[in-house]
Amino acid sequence: MLASAAEKGGKDLAFCAQSNGTLITEDLLQRLEKLRISVNLSLDGDRVSNDMTRVFPGDKGTYSAITRAIALMQKKGCGKAAICVVSKANYRRLDKILAGYTKLGMAGIKLNPVTRNGRASEDWERLALEPSEFLRFHTQYLDMVSNGDCSIVDENTATMLLG
Repeated sequence: MLASAAEKGGKDLAFCAQSNGTLITEDLLQRLEKLRISVNLSLDGDRVSNDMTRVFPGDKGTYSAITRAIALMQKKGCGKAAICVVSKANYRRLDKILAGYTKLGMAGIKLNPVTRNGRASEDWERLALEPSEFLRFHTQYLDMVSNGDCSIVDENTATMLLG
């Protein structure tokens, strides 16, 4: 209803959901597609990087469940990008993070520093990055891109450069 009202007004309206993807099914993807809702998944890189902080109750890592959802989404022609939350747990693993995305056929990421929300607020002292640490991480990413060592596009950087 909102999308059609926006179209009538000459506006483009997009709906997007953020998820860890662990409950995504083919049926749910079909319903989301019908509603024109895109889904961005949270995946913090390779299995080790992701499972340091993204866990089910009982501390079982979520990597397998998230990559299953990515495979389902890629079959439908989506699921080529993810959001990576960068924290003290994974910020020294950029090469492994990017290799993990490449292995999964991902073309884009959104490198976001950890924020004091949700479970991160409960473990803030262990996860919080100093601004200089995130800057070093991001500079390392930019160096890899400029050297041709990485073809994965960070959406935040693209937005800053291209507007």
